[in-house]
Amino acid sequence: MYGWINKTKMEGNTAKVGEKELRFHTEQFFSQFINTHNAEYSQWSEQWYFYGELPNKDKAGGCYALFEHETLIYIGIGIGKNSGLASKVSKYWKMVDGIPQQHYKPSNQFPSMTSIMTIGFEHHVFLAAALQIYLIEQLSPRENTHYKPKK
Repeated sequence: MYGWINKTKMEGNTAKVGEKELRFHTEQFFSQFINTHNAEYSQWSEQWYFYGELPNKDKAGGCYALFEHETLIYIGIGIGKNSGLASKVSKYWKMVDGIPQQHYKPSNQFPSMTSIMTIGFEHHVFLAAALQIYLIEQLSPRENTHYKPKK
């Protein structure tokens, strides 16, 4: 279903995709592949603007979405025993010099990034990997460079 490509931007979807589409396709993922009858499933956080605590930072795994203003630019995954999601996402920001703790700014990797959303999983963290690939296939964020849906 996917082909590996190196440092090549995804081609195809050039339409601006935002939070609304991210939430919609996440709901589609859960309704198609997960039995949600009588069960709650994880939801995306509100957008985090680099102040305070990262939403879902305590979860063992999850996905994160990076935004440039209203446009989704990247979907990633963080899974780990101790600090899965927070550990992975923390590479995208740095402390603002001279400003109280918990005030950050984007790192050089995505300098145009303006906010982050997260969705965390306490159990069944493998769902994060499946959700990430599904969302990349559906939304084609411009900075996701490792997966390319087959045509």
